[in-house]
Amino acid sequence: MNGDTLDATARQCIARYSMLDAGDGIVVGVSGGPDSVALLLFLLDIAPDLDLRLHIAHVNHMIRGADADADADYVQELGRSLGVPVTVRRVDVPKAARVMGATVEDAGRSARYGLFRQTAKALGFSKVAVGHNADDQAETVIMRVVRGTGIRGLAGIPPTRDLGEGITLIRPLIDTTRTAIEAYCKEKNITPRQDRTNVDVAYFRNRVRWELLPLLESKYNSNVRGALVRLALTAAEDEAYLRSAADKVLERSMAQAGARSGSGSGAGAGVGAGPLRQKAEVQLDLVVLRDAPPALLSRVLATAFGMAADGEHDLYYQHVNAMSELVATGSVGDSIDLPRGIRAWLTYECLMVGRAEEADISLSGEETARNNGRGGVDCHGADAATCTKIQVPGATSVPGCGVMVYAAVGEVGRELAALIDADGALPGPQDLVLLARRAAVEWGFGEMILDPRGLGISWAIFDADKAEMDELTVRPWRAGDRLAPFGMEGTKKVSDIFTDEKIPRRDRAQWPVVVSGDQVVWVVGMRASGIAPVDANTRRFVVLIAG
Repeated sequence: MNGDTLDATARQCIARYSMLDAGDGIVVGVSGGPDSVALLLFLLDIAPDLDLRLHIAHVNHMIRGADADADADYVQELGRSLGVPVTVRRVDVPKAARVMGATVEDAGRSARYGLFRQTAKALGFSKVAVGHNADDQAETVIMRVVRGTGIRGLAGIPPTRDLGEGITLIRPLIDTTRTAIEAYCKEKNITPRQDRTNVDVAYFRNRVRWELLPLLESKYNSNVRGALVRLALTAAEDEAYLRSAADKVLERSMAQAGARSGSGSGAGAGVGAGPLRQKAEVQLDLVVLRDAPPALLSRVLATAFGMAADGEHDLYYQHVNAMSELVATGSVGDSIDLPRGIRAWLTYECLMVGRAEEADISLSGEETARNNGRGGVDCHGADAATCTKIQVPGATSVPGCGVMVYAAVGEVGRELAALIDADGALPGPQDLVLLARRAAVEWGFGEMILDPRGLGISWAIFDADKAEMDELTVRPWRAGDRLAPFGMEGTKKVSDIFTDEKIPRRDRAQWPVVVSGDQVVWVVGMRASGIAPVDANTRRFVVLIAG
């Protein structure tokens, strides 16, 4: 990365991405650290030339006790000394994370951007500015490479982003190095606050910042950060072009499907006229889809999901790949279940994407029977072909059973000992949640919801060494299956569990169960086995999440 000053790189960035207009009102997110303080000082410097109005917003995450309170006091005093009004909000982020079933990082981000957007709306401001810099960009790109990503992920942190309601997020320092930022603060004779958690290598980003990138710089490429930033820039340009081309394919596919159905449109929303919103199931012409190059097809399918689900959150590569396979090789009536209650299914001439209940209404007679029997992956019968090996770690699609299984693994050491009572009692649900979330975040599934109420139902955790956890498979329930439920003596027929839960007989044949060898370890959505509990002797564990 270049050694230009903050003032030069930030001005160039603002011009390149048309971030500011004369008279803009800007909510500036200020944590008290070097990046956000430098951003505030820079915007104050250019404010007279552009007639900018500034307002500081700060969230006290209530995580670091007295340090967090001191950060809030620092920001309020900084605003007072500079003549900029300040809004401070206290949010119990750890509690919010528990309620949301999210990581603390995600809950904190939600709290910050919620405050920024609400403050901007209340003041009638059109911009929110945050202090992400070029080093953050390099770290983000390499984190995504390590976890697995595509071109969209390689594009890293966007310079601008629409927050809705006429408010735009801007990042004027995205091309500025951390070194230049620190030099700028020193030049201004300002001493920002330092967050001690930024050097805690228990966090993935900090391990990348303090261990991986320095290693790459010393052993492989002294300018690896600059190379990663350039990669993000070129990937963003490529993604913008591919997205534009994919939108044209989507429009053509929807128009053709609409012409077939007589509706004039493949859905109740158009493309390119702002955010897509769900109006009805999305209809896409199969001929158009099958003619599309894979790079465009994947983006068309992701957008179709977003139209049906009101956003592309929780959609991963495995889901898009399963949709592509359905388009390429599926038959009438075949379907796959997707996150957030969305289903994709085939009619004679179209791919439909909509709410699962819409699919149930649309599919009837022979088509419904075929969907229940095959659904893209035949998981019925007693032969081995009906069993799908779970990728550990990874994500496994079993469309015929209507489930995605996400698997994350973790190792435990000292931290587990703190979770075990002196009498050797098993860790409680909240303790298991903490372990499971850590593993899920580590393997790229941090957005999946894990909470104590879902333990054994939507997710399960097992000691990986007490059973053949490296050889897990998922298959439909079979007559005679038995489970040794956690917290109970002996075993119980899975069919009895179905009866207890009032599961209709018509829904049982394709109900997914996870097995280790000959033992059922999890009836997905209902009960988990107690044959391999996490306890004081656990060294490795595996987390399974149904999606």
